Amino acid sequence: NCAILLFTTPAIIKNIYPLYFLDYQEKNQVSSIWNKRITSDDITFNGNLFNFFNLVLKNLTNNLPNPFILEGVENKGDSKIYYVVREGLVNALVNCDFFLENQIKIIKEENSISFKNSGKLKISITQALQGGNSLPRNTSLMTAFRNIGVCDRGGTGIPRIFNIAQELQYETPLLMNDDINTTTILKFYFINKLQTQSNYSQDILNALTKTNNWMSISEIANILSVNRSIISIEVNELIKAKKVIDNNKQTKGKKIKINI
Repeated sequence: NCAILLFTTPAIIKNIYPLYFLDYQEKNQVSSIWNKRITSDDITFNGNLFNFFNLVLKNLTNNLPNPFILEGVENKGDSKIYYVVREGLVNALVNCDFFLENQIKIIKEENSISFKNSGKLKISITQALQGGNSLPRNTSLMTAFRNIGVCDRGGTGIPRIFNIAQELQYETPLLMNDDINTTTILKFYFINKLQTQSNYSQDILNALTKTNNWMSISEIANILSVNRSIISIEVNELIKAKKVIDNNKQTKGKKIKINI
């Protein structure tokens, strides 16, 4: 079925995978509504996996940050960012469960790119971050992408993405299984953590990621044993940075969760 996904048409693909749907969105900083969208159902192009990959990669790499990393006499910052978005896209495609809903959703925002695919990782998050233990859901797709030179050997992609974030001094990427929607999320932030990281922001994000549910400021304060007013300030900054979202309540009943 690898060749069918890569090289036929959505109509043929849906004979085998009825829920087949690939979605790419670009959003600006002030709106939650997309201002550019590419889907596999778009009649302007043949939305098979290969065409979607090429078109989305072109859009993902347009107007990305170009951090300065000198290697010898060359700036390698742009090539490292290109690697991150290409590997993130390939990782979502080769690990997607095409028999489930919520298949592929790639969202590009001003300060982040998120890659979501149906199906949870077949290895633990810890194993994925350590590397060297690749178990893609679609091994034939992985082989095909590797043969055309657009992904690393098995088990090295995710650790390298996290290492690049550390090298660029960006916020730590998010990698998680969403048990509610049976999806895997990888989110890369183009935010300098030296400028934005506060005392408890990462602890709050860790708590929200662990519970994967709505939490009140009081609940977070109790878990972290920190004054509620301090957590409230930190949460407001995380909301501004779009790393968490709230339920639109100002005081009583206000809850937040990780922005995935």
